[in-house]
Amino acid sequence: MGEVLKSSIRHDHEMNLWPTLEYKYEVDGEVYVNNRIFAGGIWGIYGRHKWVHDLLEDHPVKSQIPVFFHPKRPTLSCLKKEGWISAIGLYVAGGAFLFAALTFNR
Repeated sequence: MGEVLKSSIRHDHEMNLWPTLEYKYEVDGEVYVNNRIFAGGIWGIYGRHKWVHDLLEDHPVKSQIPVFFHPKRPTLSCLKKEGWISAIGLYVAGGAFLFAALTFNR
């Protein structure tokens, strides 16, 4: 388990919301600090304002939060594992479009 150090929302000029959940966690007696929420980064926050607000309301400063980390590289951590699927999907879709463009553009 980790502990939330900072919980805030940043708005950008395109009306996107960017949640910040900074947290600390301990592995083998060493303390680490990170702010990565999803393993694959954050995509699709636009239009999901309720989701962002709910996330931060559920995890106020000083609350306990589950942290997932790489056992051999504990500096690599995240709060939600499902983000890696989005990252892989993005790369696969990009590769498919590139393949189609190169194949059918002859």
